[in-house]
Amino acid sequence: MPAKISLKTKETLAYPVGFAAVAAPGTMFLMSSEAQIAKWKPATLIAGEFATGEAIRSGFLKLYARGKSDEYN
Repeated sequence: MPAKISLKTKETLAYPVGFAAVAAPGTMFLMSSEAQIAKWKPATLIAGEFATGEAIRSGFLKLYARGKSDEYN
């Protein structure tokens, strides 16, 4: 029987999953691009990676906090 993953572990894993969701395709795109890479493109990719990671983590916390509020009970 598989062990249940705790909420804290899920929260911890949400950030790298969101980060990787942008990092993998973005890096592959930049590597496969035949045009010269402008200096702003890697910076935009890095900012997007961190922003997506935080958005996924924040969304995860909001999703699981919804049922714990007194307003909804």
